[in-house]
Amino acid sequence: MPSPTAARTLAPLATLGCLLGGCTQPTNTTFVFTDPGGRSYDALIEPANPASRTGYSIMFIGGGSVTDMDWTVPATVPDGSGCVMQLTIDGEPTRDARTIALALTNAGFDVLRYSSIHKDDELARTTPGMAMGIKYEPSVEIARAAKAAFAERGGFEPGRLILLGHSLGATRAAHIADDDVAGFVCLAGAYLSWTRAGPTEVSRAAIARVNAGPEGLDATGVLPEGVTPEADIDGDGRIRGWELASFTGKDGFDPEERGGPFRDPLPWAPDVLLTHGAPVLTVCGGLDPISIHGPHIEALAREEGLDGKVVYLAGLGHQLSVERGALVGPIDPEAVDIVRAWLVARFGEDSPGG
Repeated sequence: MPSPTAARTLAPLATLGCLLGGCTQPTNTTFVFTDPGGRSYDALIEPANPASRTGYSIMFIGGGSVTDMDWTVPATVPDGSGCVMQLTIDGEPTRDARTIALALTNAGFDVLRYSSIHKDDELARTTPGMAMGIKYEPSVEIARAAKAAFAERGGFEPGRLILLGHSLGATRAAHIADDDVAGFVCLAGAYLSWTRAGPTEVSRAAIARVNAGPEGLDATGVLPEGVTPEADIDGDGRIRGWELASFTGKDGFDPEERGGPFRDPLPWAPDVLLTHGAPVLTVCGGLDPISIHGPHIEALAREEGLDGKVVYLAGLGHQLSVERGALVGPIDPEAVDIVRAWLVARFGEDSPGG
């Protein structure tokens, strides 16, 4: 595979070829890399559409403890009693990373994807949902090893890499960021503020607090004293726990904790984003308690100069999909389009960075 520099040199000829009807999509590159402990993982480089090549690459970092390179949510998983538990709405697995990758390669970005499930994990061979979990710090080392492996294979040019992470993958993105990184995309990003409490815990505390008073939030829609309709941050007509916590400022994060490490010796993600200075897009689902972090990113942009944009999508959950009870669907097309449009505006050919 040619280096990004060579690919950009050939881009005008490739574009002309497409206009003349002779354009073909470059071939994907698959390979295996190892982590510091010697375990092996799959990785994939998906080249951009030559007709729209931007010269930037986007490295995907999955959420949870570990995930495959497609970010698969399996249709079902064993429940431990000999039965299976359904996870998706339509009974089919979701593979959101594939969907996002297709949109971004078509938009002119090379996409770099890797699996954080090691190749010797026997349970994961049945379904990614059964993969053995790992602690957070080793997951960061796997992400660093993947980034180094992509660099060795010419997957990105220094200073032209964008990190796109879902959930805990957004936190990992902050922890592997260096001078190569030109931007961040955080999809339902975790730990983007300084709260040590879980987002659901924060939401429940806010609801309990307002319901304890004589004018608590109830079925009639009466708002507690001091809470106005502006607390409906995602505009869905309902005020949820994370919105109450953000609006009242009584829950969410303790500024006194900003000086301590996230997990020794790792810093807090918002501190990294502020120090690094690259632009940040955060996409939050209105049904997702983890969206508590969104207003804090907005505060960093408003008060401390972070180059950050936050988008709230009403009716979507942590997967940025519709939900039916505990069941999830594939990522919503609007979420994908928001990511694509922001990346093109910030890093496309006619953008300030292009």
